[in-house]
Amino acid sequence: MKKRSVLLVDDEESIRVSVGRDLKKAGYEVTVSDSGEDALEKYRETRFDVILTDLMMEEMDGIRLLKEARQINPNAMVVILTGYGSMTTAIAAIEGGAFDYVLKPCQREELVVRLGRCVESLELQELVGQRAKEIETANEELKRALEKHRELEKSLRESRDQLAENNKKLQRLSSLDGLTGIANRRFFDEYIAREWGLAIRQGIPISLIFIDVDYFKLYNDTFGHQEGDDCLKKVANVIAKCLKRPADLSARYGGEEFVALLPGTDESGAEKIAEGIRAAVSAQKISHKHPTGDHVTVSLGVAAVVPQPGASYASLIEAADVAMLKAKREGKDRVEKASMKPA
Repeated sequence: MKKRSVLLVDDEESIRVSVGRDLKKAGYEVTVSDSGEDALEKYRETRFDVILTDLMMEEMDGIRLLKEARQINPNAMVVILTGYGSMTTAIAAIEGGAFDYVLKPCQREELVVRLGRCVESLELQELVGQRAKEIETANEELKRALEKHRELEKSLRESRDQLAENNKKLQRLSSLDGLTGIANRRFFDEYIAREWGLAIRQGIPISLIFIDVDYFKLYNDTFGHQEGDDCLKKVANVIAKCLKRPADLSARYGGEEFVALLPGTDESGAEKIAEGIRAAVSAQKISHKHPTGDHVTVSLGVAAVVPQPGASYASLIEAADVAMLKAKREGKDRVEKASMKPA
């Protein structure tokens, strides 16, 4: 338990000695002062738990000391020492803010009891203050929580595309290709199935770009598998940067093959994106030695359709793959479109 401090103020040395001794025996930490002026100086330096002061002193009496102490600390705990002849003044001191009074000559038992009550009141004040701070802290935390809740509600009112983007980001965190950092094949299969169904319900187009790195086996044989992995990372990064809409998805399909799924994009839009990917990969000037050039290129196949109920997205994948193979046959580093009837 905390040892409580008492500032004992009396201009009679015998009182300071006897009362101080009794207080120390009762477990208090005692500092003595022989005048109101000296007591105030000490109180300015140290906030004693209790001021025990004589009522009648020369120059500055206990009433004035009480008022001055309250100027320093409005919550100052003051107990008045008084003789029988000054009871009226002592009561006035109580009315003026003193916590209690003790009659002189002081009886140790009474002194300890009255100071004990004072300390109990002080501890209660401290407890109330602590609880008030805790309540204030809790209120601040509640305010922050409410504000956060309002921000969350505002966020939930954001556009469907933004919400879709956030959901897809969370999904991608657990469904990324270990080498390139873009979506893996498993996630692509789940995603195209979901978006295909959505396109059927809404009657909107969906496009797929199939992308293959030209002469990649030769690249690995020439530069080694480590350089080959770095090449795939660079190509994947270029593809991802070329997709601008929240719902668009780039994925590694397998080996040196990549796909770009474009929900809500028609053939014309998909062809422009595919050409952008082709040009961006070529612009990287990733060094290569192959029959048709000196840097890495890609061949791309584009397929687009407005799917009908009962149709399978496998037809879209097959059409884009066939178009990509045609691009490779036609000389590579090019984009070819698939001819698809409504699925």
